[in-house]
Amino acid sequence: MKRKVLIGIIFILNVVLCVSILLFVRLVTDSGVRLGRKLDLVNKYLLSLDYDKALRAFSEAIDIDPIAEDAYTGRGDTYLALGDYENAWKDYEKVREINGDNSLCENRFGRTELLVTDAQGTPLSDADISIFNDNHHYQARTDSNGVASEVICPADYHLSVRKDDYIDAEQNVKIDYQQRTIDTIVMEPSDPNAGALEALNAFAGQYSYMYGNSYSVSGRIS
Repeated sequence: MKRKVLIGIIFILNVVLCVSILLFVRLVTDSGVRLGRKLDLVNKYLLSLDYDKALRAFSEAIDIDPIAEDAYTGRGDTYLALGDYENAWKDYEKVREINGDNSLCENRFGRTELLVTDAQGTPLSDADISIFNDNHHYQARTDSNGVASEVICPADYHLSVRKDDYIDAEQNVKIDYQQRTIDTIVMEPSDPNAGALEALNAFAGQYSYMYGNSYSVSGRIS
């Protein structure tokens, strides 16, 4: 409860600053006057922690000016303080549509990382990752350290990991607010003998170098 109140206070201060800037720029027009009055109410509601009325006032301000990015940001921050991540995400995405700034979601939610390894704990690069539900679909690929990073709206998802020569990994995951990591995904080779064959071929390669002959291992191990 204390955490939610603290988040609310932080967002209130952000919104008050945005509203002040918005008023200064737009009060010279009739719609600006109406918008300013509406956002004055927002300040009042936020300072008294009356989030429901603040949300309604933000929505009415957006009706007056559908491209009022500060109003979308403020409403998104209010949704976020209430734990309504889906509607917060939608408002931040609307800001991106208006001004091309793609940083709000990352600033508010942070990035989530996923590590993919084999059974021995060796990181797997170039693994294709899909994280999706009915509202969102994210695509990522692991880097040389076996890590993929993405900004994800908190929700329940299905996660799918694919890589050549490995069995697809599938599982359900829950992404929490500002979650930084997902449990490591361990992938098994599609051929259960692939690891042993690789080790034997490396051993044979050493003999090839030492004795000047060509040795290799092929076939199925049983």
